[in-house]
Amino acid sequence: LTALAPGGQPVLRNLSFDLEPGAILHVLGHSGAGKTALARALLGLLLPGMGEIRLGGVPAASLSPDDRARCFGYLPEDAPLFGGTVRQNIARMAVEPDETALRSAARLAGVEGPILAWPQGFDTPAEDAAITRGLRQRIGLARAFYGDPAVLILDEPAAGLDTGGREALAAALRGVRERGRSAVVLSHRPMMELPCDHVLVLHAGACTAYGPRETVLGPALATAGLGGRIAAQRSAS
Repeated sequence: LTALAPGGQPVLRNLSFDLEPGAILHVLGHSGAGKTALARALLGLLLPGMGEIRLGGVPAASLSPDDRARCFGYLPEDAPLFGGTVRQNIARMAVEPDETALRSAARLAGVEGPILAWPQGFDTPAEDAAITRGLRQRIGLARAFYGDPAVLILDEPAAGLDTGGREALAAALRGVRERGRSAVVLSHRPMMELPCDHVLVLHAGACTAYGPRETVLGPALATAGLGGRIAAQRSAS
């Protein structure tokens, strides 16, 4: 997989990885390493110049926007809340949210309790002052979980989270494994508290290390699983 910025400069260079259902990939890299570009490529927002991305053996480029939205759940680094209520934000602004899916997503993100403690519960306006940065991040995580997508792409998911939030995130990722879904977690540093199977280290858009967690990060981190299979195939040189 190779991808170019609008100006033609490569932002991803000859990446290749393969995740089985129930696998979690941790992508590490400093600012500018290509983590966000990889997330955008997986989401179809950045088209590969060479190579392709497959989901369950199907080229991701052939998916309709609706299918892609059902397959992928995305948490950006700075999870925004849009106008409307917390309910609408978690349900991705759906006109008629699925209440069961909504509650399940909020529970997985560890935010159902705090939301229900507010006087208006899920109907709390998104701009309410009670929504701190950490809670906004967890609501964004619930939005990523909504509908139980096959693949989660989480960009710096622990940003702004307290200890309870980090524990909820770790528990949610363990649930991802148990349900046979997959996750790509992107961060600038190793997060020892989060479960993962493989680690990919990015530098200037290229892979400098890839393999099982204990191989890439060392045995000390070994202790810490798409409803479909995702692969980014290396382009021909």
